[in-house]
Amino acid sequence: MQGVRPTQLAAQDPAPDDDEAGTADDPADLS
Repeated sequence: MQGVRPTQLAAQDPAPDDDEAGTADDPADLS
């Protein structure tokens, strides 16, 4: 089940990722 969570989080991260900034993908956008 943990393997499936990361996949769903990544899909929802893109949107909040720009506003929030606490995911592994965020660092790339913050830079």
